[in-house]
Amino acid sequence: MAITGTSGTITISASPPVGGGGLPLSLSVIATGGGIPYYTITLADAFGIPLLRPMDWVSIEWAWVEMNVGSLTLILPGYYPEAVIAINRGMVIIERGLGSAPPSLLNDTVYLRTAWEKHWTRTENGFEKVWIITCQDLNLCLEDRYVDYNAGSSYASKLDEADNMAKAVVRENHGSLALDTTRSIASILDVAADVSAAPIVRKSFTRRKVLPVLQEIAKASFQRGTYLSFEVVCKTQPGAGAAFKAEFRTYTGQRGMDHRFPGGNPPILIGPDFGNLDDPKLSYDAREAATRAIVGGDGEEELRAVARENDLARQYETPWGPIERFEDSRQEGDATALQDEARSLIKLMRPRRTLSGSIVQTAGLTYGLNFGRGDYVTAQMDGTALEARLSAIKGGKSREGPEQLEAIFMAES
Repeated sequence: MAITGTSGTITISASPPVGGGGLPLSLSVIATGGGIPYYTITLADAFGIPLLRPMDWVSIEWAWVEMNVGSLTLILPGYYPEAVIAINRGMVIIERGLGSAPPSLLNDTVYLRTAWEKHWTRTENGFEKVWIITCQDLNLCLEDRYVDYNAGSSYASKLDEADNMAKAVVRENHGSLALDTTRSIASILDVAADVSAAPIVRKSFTRRKVLPVLQEIAKASFQRGTYLSFEVVCKTQPGAGAAFKAEFRTYTGQRGMDHRFPGGNPPILIGPDFGNLDDPKLSYDAREAATRAIVGGDGEEELRAVARENDLARQYETPWGPIERFEDSRQEGDATALQDEARSLIKLMRPRRTLSGSIVQTAGLTYGLNFGRGDYVTAQMDGTALEARLSAIKGGKSREGPEQLEAIFMAES
């Protein structure tokens, strides 16, 4: 992520969330209200034992992305010892506060060090050295593990409520239900209790990474009318007097708070008429749209399973007839699941309207205070009202400079 300037303004773009339809609303945030943001940084070992609290850090850049792996880049002076920096999966604990309020754990996660390098830059007085440390958030553990079970087994072919199914996948590949007990990390990762809040879906998966499997389960739930999200969060913060513990959680309906107009608590309206949306732009894009989805399952040639789904409401809007798109899903052998995939695909391939602009962050509209990850708000322009959900947030700060934020909202008509 490129962060430039000192005004706190960043130009951003958006992409659709996994399993979500609707419209991307990309927003450039000007950080002003709610008190001046500040950060504290702690480097810990891989078990969460604090090792270093640098007061002279150079800069940080971080990103949270719904149902994906977030990132952090930390730059420190080069004189810190390599023994403290170069710890694989060593933790970086970032706390963010506003004004005089005490800080809290940034995005409810800690960041795991996965790469680092030392840079020497020639100056008039010799060389200036810095550490550049690259980290990922706790969702990394979902990317690091496969569904390592045979096709057709109860571990790789499931029929269940989608939220329960997602938790079962994690329990069976990370937790106490893993058949190979050497794969279990139950000592540091809990899985929240089942609540059966999502619709029943059928999915098959084997020898595939856990993260995209979970994304597909979430997409199947959305196709049946229930939004489903998931995340690994910090359950017990390292260095807070207790052993570190993470937890895998699912969220149905919405990830955050409901600030939609008029019944939100409280309602948040975004638009040029409300003085909090600058330089708005409303655009339409049908370049990737289609009215007929074709999904290929397992098998070869004439024996291959194929599902098709048509968007009958739009299929004959133009004289060009069906506009077709194909998706390869050859690991799927269940006909019902394959048809569900086609229905989900056609829903995602509708024309996209994009509302973009710059949100002015004020005392009543401050990230972490008035709105946060997964929250819904209402955006309005030229009489068009859109429900918008915060699906990604990026931030950055030099030690002496202002915080800069980049918020990405997905808007749905």
